[in-house]
Amino acid sequence: MCRAVRLIAIFVAAGVLTEAVASAQTLDELIVKNLEAKGGLETLRATTTVKMTGRFKTEGVEMPMTTWAKRPNQWRREADVPPPPMMTPRPGEKPQRQKMVTASDGTTAWTMMGSMPPQTLSGPQADAMKNNAEFESLFVDYQQKGYSIALVGKETIQGKPVYHLRVTRKNAPGQDFYLDADTGLETRIVIDDVDPAGGSVHVETELSDYRKVQGRMVPFRTRQSMRQPDGTRTAEMSLEAIEFNLPLEDSMFRIPSGK
Repeated sequence: MCRAVRLIAIFVAAGVLTEAVASAQTLDELIVKNLEAKGGLETLRATTTVKMTGRFKTEGVEMPMTTWAKRPNQWRREADVPPPPMMTPRPGEKPQRQKMVTASDGTTAWTMMGSMPPQTLSGPQADAMKNNAEFESLFVDYQQKGYSIALVGKETIQGKPVYHLRVTRKNAPGQDFYLDADTGLETRIVIDDVDPAGGSVHVETELSDYRKVQGRMVPFRTRQSMRQPDGTRTAEMSLEAIEFNLPLEDSMFRIPSGK
């Protein structure tokens, strides 16, 4: 009788172990699932440009924002920035917003506010801009790009199972990606970096409200928290429209000359 019980226990344990192994996901399987969920490699590789229009909100200030990106690493963002609190408009006048541009042509990162001359960026600011300008997902052809990705394990975020992947790139801070166990899509991205002043900064980005646009799954809502020694700042981005493969001239990403 005891022997029979032990045999049953062995078979049950073997069955549980087999089920656990079968349900486990390898790194390659997770990356394939992620890229397929976003539309598939063929669609992603055929994407040459993207334009995103939406609203950005931080510290109680909301502003319209448009972002353009072009393969392989060109990026431009425009935002209508409200005037600072000390600039009170005259009676009967509306507060004058200014257009703030930040961009990179893949080599030079720059910024411009209103009618002021453009300024080139250097150091951590330029590095962050160039990293943001990487057009396609880090997971696309990551080995050929020289990136290293490790599967840390399966975890839980807000009651939902996720897979934790750690990405290491040369001359760039590491990133932790958390992929929804069901959809394979990113729900959170974490990065520990250095801010322009040389201090440490911990950035967590939450991605949600995924929608299908021209065969691609896109997060229409992004919430970012940035923790620095002097406190934590939060920002939210909500998309209103996104368009792919529009014709974009390279000149719009270059720093203006003659200003």
